[in-house]
Amino acid sequence: MSDLIEATFYTEADKVIYEFEATIKYIGNRNIYILNLNPILSSSYFSLLWDLNGKLTFKNSISTGVTISKIGGDSLSFYVDINHFRNKNILDNANTITINFADSTEIIVPGKIVKTLKIGHKLYCDFKYLNILESNRDQIFKQLFKKQTEFRKSIFSAMLT
Repeated sequence: MSDLIEATFYTEADKVIYEFEATIKYIGNRNIYILNLNPILSSSYFSLLWDLNGKLTFKNSISTGVTISKIGGDSLSFYVDINHFRNKNILDNANTITINFADSTEIIVPGKIVKTLKIGHKLYCDFKYLNILESNRDQIFKQLFKKQTEFRKSIFSAMLT
């Protein structure tokens, strides 16, 4: 442990994973001291935390339901119960995800899982879009901005009451 140079710190709050680059110092007896935590930004596009239903589809056409917790223009994050996958290597065969928005709009996006993290009984995954049609990306942004507008209106009306 004394030759540990860098580390990544993960924490979960309200079904969202936060990732930090950690600066650490080994202090002996298998103990470390965290000197600093810097958040790692996960997306180069606008994104929102949003609970949505989704369907993850694998190369063999089998699909399973997932809960999308964050969605943006180039990726999304979702989670499933760990018992859903006896072998998490099956996730390597995931190639599309269907996003089900509240207004019944469905968008199918090709991509791949680029990160998985097990916390408790949940498996959190980051899904990076690959070869997405720009019309699909535009539809995702339309939904994001619509949701953001609804959120701002609800905050404004709550301030008035």
